[in-house]
Amino acid sequence: MSNTFVMGCASVALSLAGAAAHGEPSSRAAVYLDHALSLMETHALHRDTLDFGEIRARAFALAQDARTTQETWPAVRAALASLGDNHSALLTPDQGPHPASLEAIAYPPGARTLPSGALIEDALAYLWIPGHAGGDHEADAAFADALQTLIFKLASEAPCGWIVDLRENPGGNMWPMLAGLEPLIGDGRVGAFKPPTGAPTHWWVDDGAAGSGDAAQAASRYAVTIEGPRPVVAVLTGPTTASSGEAVAVAFRGRPDARSFGEPTFGVSTGNRGFRLDDGALMFVTASRFADRDGQVYGGKVVPDEAVVAERALPAAATWLQAHARCRTMRR
Repeated sequence: MSNTFVMGCASVALSLAGAAAHGEPSSRAAVYLDHALSLMETHALHRDTLDFGEIRARAFALAQDARTTQETWPAVRAALASLGDNHSALLTPDQGPHPASLEAIAYPPGARTLPSGALIEDALAYLWIPGHAGGDHEADAAFADALQTLIFKLASEAPCGWIVDLRENPGGNMWPMLAGLEPLIGDGRVGAFKPPTGAPTHWWVDDGAAGSGDAAQAASRYAVTIEGPRPVVAVLTGPTTASSGEAVAVAFRGRPDARSFGEPTFGVSTGNRGFRLDDGALMFVTASRFADRDGQVYGGKVVPDEAVVAERALPAAATWLQAHARCRTMRR
């Protein structure tokens, strides 16, 4: 999920639409709420089909007694819920000083936060990719480094196929995941954010880095290269695979010698823009859909190539890999 942070609050007249009919919030609360609603109206994914007059009126009715900006938060959340994307949200300052993403607050203490891997079935490299809730440069680099290190170690065993397990990945910051998986995804454009109108903003990976447009968003301090032919990759998904986890799944779509297994993803294959409001709250507004390298646009559940219950995805992927010409050749 991509985030753009915008500070500040617009200066507007006190005669705000919808306020007079439902009482008078304080001027500060009214300006704050108007600013949040204006951001939604400008950036929301479904903005062309929404009645923002009604959304605004309902929000001001909910906030009619608000004296502080904090007292408008229920109205802001109600307006975000009415956008119909199931991904927009408001994070308050006590949910983290600088959360990198909507999912950054969802990880319980003690949860595994770095990827792990092993050689299985004698010739298959298995990678478990958790969500990444980091937000600072060091945490992001550490995640990408851990992935590149795992890939380097497993590649030394000369596996005939690779398994990328996203079944327990609820999202977070997509860029360290893509940067770390660059040796398997392959360099170049691997996906995009597609707004309702206008050109897409492409995702790319290159030499251990990942980004969008002209900006690098995360990078590993290593740049691992897998010698020989392009790796054959099976991607595992399930109903817990969400948001940035879905972005990683999409990044493998359209890649030759890659196939996905499991159940459809959670269904928020959409990009959010993050706006820092003037009391420190962070508002996420869903503004785009994911698209793969071939231009197919998503926005909901990402359906795997082979549908099997999530618990059977790993053996199904292993069977496909072992039947692939690469593994058959290595067994001779």
